[in-house]
Amino acid sequence: MKTTLLLVTIASLTAACASSNRSPSVGGRAPAASTGNGENPSQPSPGSGSSAVNMPTVSTKIDVVVFLALDGQSPALTSAARDMVAAILDAAGKDPASRHVAVVSGKKDRKDGTAFTAPLGLSPDSFKTIDFDLAPKDALLAASVAGCDAKTSSFPDPHLTTGDGAIVCGKKLLDLAGNTREDLTHSWLWALEPLRGSLLSFLRPEARRIYVFLANGEAEFFDAAAFEELNSVRPAGTSDRVLAVVPQGASSAGKCGAEGAPGTRYSQLASATNGLSVDICSSDATKVAAAFTSLLGGKNP
Repeated sequence: MKTTLLLVTIASLTAACASSNRSPSVGGRAPAASTGNGENPSQPSPGSGSSAVNMPTVSTKIDVVVFLALDGQSPALTSAARDMVAAILDAAGKDPASRHVAVVSGKKDRKDGTAFTAPLGLSPDSFKTIDFDLAPKDALLAASVAGCDAKTSSFPDPHLTTGDGAIVCGKKLLDLAGNTREDLTHSWLWALEPLRGSLLSFLRPEARRIYVFLANGEAEFFDAAAFEELNSVRPAGTSDRVLAVVPQGASSAGKCGAEGAPGTRYSQLASATNGLSVDICSSDATKVAAAFTSLLGGKNP
């Protein structure tokens, strides 16, 4: 009898500790630290150096989503960014059997206004383009809006509603301090309406994902923790990695000129996902393609 009571007590204490360590559901705030990667507690966080006995099989399928979000003020940057995207598509097409590739870009960000074409060898069903003009501040939010079910996101019309913050992927969108942002109902957010659910049927739940953000400014309202939370419901063996091609501090002169505000939140997201950051202002297509290729192989250069 004493042995039975002792075992029950230990089991109860273990369950209580596990419950107290669960991360809260938040938006725009960093969740509590955990030993796992948020998708599968038995799988170590990227770059942690730890190992598990029963590691899930890593998916060989990779979905690549490229977001081109420039302000259109620098013709030199627009031209260079198009070459960067073309180099990324070329690298992605070298193993067409396992990959889906999507590009979200507007005419203002494409050098001659023409759409990007599928990499050689990639079937039409595995390539998707969405013609949509994105500002640098909106690309992180746009990625979540496009990938979630359209029914789980809503942007109240500011002329009809006040005080009701936007809902993205079924969660109230909060500011970086954890408060509901009434101004998130304003027209700039309403402009993302056409993107709702636009990538849902294209992205494969069982595939690993590489998000590539090419932007010459900072993301607003949305940080790395918010992005990871909204995009974290995935099967074991899958994960998201981010390549941030953005201005980086004092080095961001060159093609960006005076408009190249550092893309700090994009770079933070790349770091949080064990991805990479490349300076869009001083780099060329070759350097961007090399960084992207290293992420395809699951390692950093």
